[in-house]
Amino acid sequence: MMVSFALHGVGVSGGIAIGRAQLVSHATLEVSHYTIPATKVDAEIARFSVAVKEVQKELEGLHQAMTSGDVPGEFGAFLDVHWMILNDPTLSEVPKKIIMEQRCNAEWALTQQLSVLVEQFEQIEDAYLRERKSDIVQVGERVLKRLLGKPGTLPAAVAEEQTILVAHDLSPADVIQFKNHHYGAFLTDVGGATSHTAIVARSLNVPAVVATHNARALIRESEMLIVDGHAGVVVVNPDRSVLAEYRLKQSQLELERQKLKRLRGQTREHHRRPSHRAVRQHRTAGRPRANARKRRHWCGPFSFRIFVSQPRGPADRRRTVRVLSRGGAGDGRPPGHHPHVRPWR
Repeated sequence: MMVSFALHGVGVSGGIAIGRAQLVSHATLEVSHYTIPATKVDAEIARFSVAVKEVQKELEGLHQAMTSGDVPGEFGAFLDVHWMILNDPTLSEVPKKIIMEQRCNAEWALTQQLSVLVEQFEQIEDAYLRERKSDIVQVGERVLKRLLGKPGTLPAAVAEEQTILVAHDLSPADVIQFKNHHYGAFLTDVGGATSHTAIVARSLNVPAVVATHNARALIRESEMLIVDGHAGVVVVNPDRSVLAEYRLKQSQLELERQKLKRLRGQTREHHRRPSHRAVRQHRTAGRPRANARKRRHWCGPFSFRIFVSQPRGPADRRRTVRVLSRGGAGDGRPPGHHPHVRPWR
């Protein structure tokens, strides 16, 4: 008989998701330590270098896929941070020295160096900078998975139902892959509201709960889950009444989302920015043609670019028109001089 229980964490991205659990392995918990012969030290160092290069190619592929798809371009900054961490000597070179000095396997050398770096970050007083230790661990785990022969990408989601990923931790690169899969939500043991993973989840509108502490150990594969990103609650094996209640909440949230989407479309249509031709027609309306010709002659050799500022809100219908001149005038006016242009309503 399956037991129903609830886990509480930090809701970092709103929404409700209902689906089956899919567990993601935690590489740092599966590392063993063994001594290698002196004759194989160089080969072990080479194996570590190959793993680092493979992760470099993996990040490059994710960056290219991200820029060519519909993922916001600013997410590239998160991948750039992981790239810099990966190529930093403290992560790419120090483990080689540990392998050489201690004659240990590459996985163990990397985990030892990760522990040192995490301890250094935990001594930082600033909370945001202190939380960046998660980026160090996430990059290290990508290298560990390569050393252990495991895929660096997330598993494919089950097509029949929404899949909810349950992991000890997920990197921003993993969360960006949500666009290519059918994951309904994710929950992790660690993390916080200011982590890069949480920021990406909010941008992609993926329900997420972090800092559940032991969800990865308590939840079993394919168990039914309810993830409430607003309340930071995860319900495991819900009964029929709880499941029906959350399905109703989920449908209500979807209706509200559709209403908001239609309202935004109507607002954009009502406050559409006028074209440059409309700006010129508005400013010259009612003027005689001769005056317009004189005005064009007065402007003469100027080349114009018209910038129309975006209205600040539905009540703000003002748009400021600004004319930039380039070059000198042929009628005695100094270079950079331009006709007076007034804001229009």
